[in-house]
Amino acid sequence: MPDGEILALDAGCGYGRVAIPLLKTKGRLKIIGVDASAVMLKTFGNLAATEGIDALDQRLLLLHSLLDRVPFADDTFDCIYSCAVLLHNPYPEVQKILNEFYRLLKPSGKLVLAGSFPNALNLEGLQNFLYSNWIAAPNRNGPVRAYTKGKVRAFFRAWKDIRILPSGVTVLPRQIGAISLPFGGYIKRVNRWVEQKDFSFIAQSSLFSKHFDVVAEK
Repeated sequence: MPDGEILALDAGCGYGRVAIPLLKTKGRLKIIGVDASAVMLKTFGNLAATEGIDALDQRLLLLHSLLDRVPFADDTFDCIYSCAVLLHNPYPEVQKILNEFYRLLKPSGKLVLAGSFPNALNLEGLQNFLYSNWIAAPNRNGPVRAYTKGKVRAFFRAWKDIRILPSGVTVLPRQIGAISLPFGGYIKRVNRWVEQKDFSFIAQSSLFSKHFDVVAEK
């Protein structure tokens, strides 16, 4: 790889909503996008072509693969990021995926996880925890899994420089299990209003955090 180029894995890349803006603004970045959905990858490829990404010196490669066994050698990537993907996987699968990320990262490589660990201690997280563990099939992909900060930290025992960052605000739940509540738009506006007000008692407590973001180093 040319000097100064950064190789990143977009884990669960979907249709490219994160990768495409990054490629357009970060000239040294090369991204390998991995997703289990062939439909999403096709949409990503079509959208990238309309944005001129396919002409950018082969800086994008799309791969149809599961995240717990990505077909690259150890210590391949400078950075791995994933946005709102892990929350849909059973807890044991998340640990397998994070172990795979650790294998794939170069020494001192960075892992960035956004929107991956919904907070179990707000009203929405509590009902998601109950729904995914006792109503939905516990080992099925799909239902949103909720986490305490301690449960998130337990995944990263082998990692260095771990930062677990509360993000967003959830005061009112938007759904119960898989059922969306009425007035969802209003509930979303209330949560956004509280978030923008930045009340100190909310900022100092993890009870109302929407989810935990993670930045860690191998």
